Amino acid sequence: PGDSLCLPAIWAEWHYCGRCTAEFGAGYVTRVHGETFANLVVKFSGEVARYLQIFGILLIGALENDVDADDLCFNAEKMDALASRARIFAQTHGSL
Repeated sequence: PGDSLCLPAIWAEWHYCGRCTAEFGAGYVTRVHGETFANLVVKFSGEVARYLQIFGILLIGALENDVDADDLCFNAEKMDALASRARIFAQTHGSL
């Protein structure tokens, strides 16, 4: 529950690595169009846009250094660590 699937596709070209199935019960999938998301971030700019840009850079950098990266991305603990780093970096260039 709560896993992210193909999250890097928001920030970079991403090719899926397999087939998604639910082991127990129903699975819920939300689709986000990457280009539309990026355009909205730019349109509303400001602190949130700065944070999202930094988070995206950190996420893609971490994935590029992870030889075992797959469509499930990272566990919640690692994602929280990346989010925290992004928040710290964003705060150095303005308040969040």
